[in-house]
Amino acid sequence: MQTLLDYLKAGESINDFLDGFPTVTREQVIALLEETEKQIVRIEEALRQYIQRRQQMKVLELFCTIDYEKDYNYKQQRQAI
Repeated sequence: MQTLLDYLKAGESINDFLDGFPTVTREQVIALLEETEKQIVRIEEALRQYIQRRQQMKVLELFCTIDYEKDYNYKQQRQAI
């Protein structure tokens, strides 16, 4: 797989790679690239979920750090809106 990626990074085509490795078929290369794409999508989703969870945890941490004024009438303020 690394050799294929090296070929592609160098700007070579799949055909160039296949010419250099005649025992590898186009179908194998395509299957490998499709599987790699699926793995990347799974990784992106896992990262998205991780970031979302971290953001949620930061918000939850804020709930313990907000100091409210004891004499402020929050109910009255909500009614004014």
